Amino acid sequence: MSRSRVIPPATYVRWALVVAAGAVGARHLYRDAAALRTVAPDLRTPIMFLPVAPGGPRHLKAMRRMSNVEFPVARGVSIASTNVPSADGRPIRIVTYQRSERTRPSAALVWIHGGGTVLGSPEQGNAKCSHWANEIDLLVASVDYRLAPEHPFPAALDDCYGALCWLHDNADDLGVDRSRIAVGGDSAGGMLAAVLCQVARPRQAPICFQLSNTRCSTTARPLRPPPRTRSFVDPCRQPVRVDVLPRTPPHPKRRPLPTPRRHAPPT
Repeated sequence: MSRSRVIPPATYVRWALVVAAGAVGARHLYRDAAALRTVAPDLRTPIMFLPVAPGGPRHLKAMRRMSNVEFPVARGVSIASTNVPSADGRPIRIVTYQRSERTRPSAALVWIHGGGTVLGSPEQGNAKCSHWANEIDLLVASVDYRLAPEHPFPAALDDCYGALCWLHDNADDLGVDRSRIAVGGDSAGGMLAAVLCQVARPRQAPICFQLSNTRCSTTARPLRPPPRTRSFVDPCRQPVRVDVLPRTPPHPKRRPLPTPRRHAPPT
């Protein structure tokens, strides 16, 4: 006699979320079809036809639940969650990845997860962070920065800078070489990493390298990393053509920092 399979209630909830997301996507696609036709052909990607921008508090809450997935960690890598104090005394959660027999002192990477600054968590980068920690023999510290819109700019940047300062201040205890601390991120995390490089230099928190892990999709010529960073960088295979992007005046409180390009860390 065959036994019927029992489907857990959580599965029905996930199916309902997928159906709801599809309905919302169809509505956005119909509404924004005319606007998307104005985008340059070499910048059009399938992701542009998805409702990636939250339409309200309920939509944002659903997106956060769907993105809150913990990926597996590479074998032989230990993961730990630590709360470190910020400049104003508020705790910042940092998830660290390292091999059990890591060489000390070693290099370190401050990793900043993506998610449009409105969703995401350090655990979504478990696979890549643990892979880097295992293959390159370094300490990876992923920052659980505050998310918008509950915490507007510059809350996320302040948390990332606090994590960088914590790594510098505790380098001896952590077994980290202060001259080999890098920062990186994907998507919105890459943006925060680029700004962090500009903010950290005048505040005496040196950064040796900026890792760009964003994959773009255009028809531009592929970009190859230099040989000395090939084992460290997941290159953007199709770089964005900045000459076709619209130019808009910056917000008065968000002007680019006047740091010369020659003083920025290598990427």
